[in-house]
Amino acid sequence: MAEHETIVAALRTALALLDGDATSRRQQQQPAALKAALALDAERRTNGHRATTNGTGTGPKAKGKPEGYGAVHAKAARRARTLKVLQEFDRVTPRPFEDFKQRGGGPLVAHGYLAKRKGGYVRTAKEFRP
Repeated sequence: MAEHETIVAALRTALALLDGDATSRRQQQQPAALKAALALDAERRTNGHRATTNGTGTGPKAKGKPEGYGAVHAKAARRARTLKVLQEFDRVTPRPFEDFKQRGGGPLVAHGYLAKRKGGYVRTAKEFRP
């Protein structure tokens, strides 16, 4: 029985050596880019950065709005254009809205500034403040 225990111990030692050799070989075969990415990820985690913003593992989303979109002058210009579009509509007579999608008709209907009627769209009583 002692003879079998020594053989089992020798086999366990050989297995551990082979496993360690395989691990070191695998690490040597990793491309440099992967090593750099792993190092960068480890650095980000230690600096307190979150890996994702939305919890899906896709990373932070790029901003969809152009630069200066929220600036006061840009907002005023957009609201002036919206007011101009709304002034084309009457409160009683429906009017077709030919370029509905291009001129932002959907949000105007959704927010209650225009209402769809049989012959097109009419202006609602909701006040628009530019």
